[in-house]
Amino acid sequence: MLNAVLDTLIPADPAVQMPSATEAGVGHQLRLGPQATTVEAYLAVVQQMWQAQAEAETEASGAEAGSGFEQGSPAQRLELLNATRKGNMRLFATFITAAFQAYFTSPAVLSRMGSGAVPPFPQGNTLPADDWTLLEPVYERGRLYRDVE
Repeated sequence: MLNAVLDTLIPADPAVQMPSATEAGVGHQLRLGPQATTVEAYLAVVQQMWQAQAEAETEASGAEAGSGFEQGSPAQRLELLNATRKGNMRLFATFITAAFQAYFTSPAVLSRMGSGAVPPFPQGNTLPADDWTLLEPVYERGRLYRDVE
C-alpha cells in the first residue's frame, strides 16, 4: 500500500526522465527510517478512509465491496489522499515531508537532476566570476555617515 500512496503523490515523469517514488526506493527508506511510525500511522488513516468510502459506495449501490487502495484508479487514489490531507493535516504534512526528503536525497533522483551526492562547495559547483563593476556607483557615492567625535 505504501508504494501505491507514494506513486500517487510522486509519479514518474518520462518527459524529464524522473523516476517514481517507488523506483527511487522511497518506500524502503521510509520504512527503515526514524519516521517509520509516522508512515504506519498515515497508512492506517488511508486504509481506514478507503474502507469507509468503499462501504459507503457498497451501501449506496448494493454491489459487492470494491478492491483495495492499490487497485483504485489514480483519480480515486488522489481524491482520497486529498481527503486525508484535509482531515489530518499534521500527519499528512509530516508524511509528505519525509517522502519528499527521501525522494530528493535518493541517488537515482540526484543523478538524473545532474546533482551529485556531495555538498556543492568546496568540491564541485563552480560559480561564474563576479562582476564588481556593479558596485562602482555605491563606491562613487562616497560616505553617507559622519565621523564620531
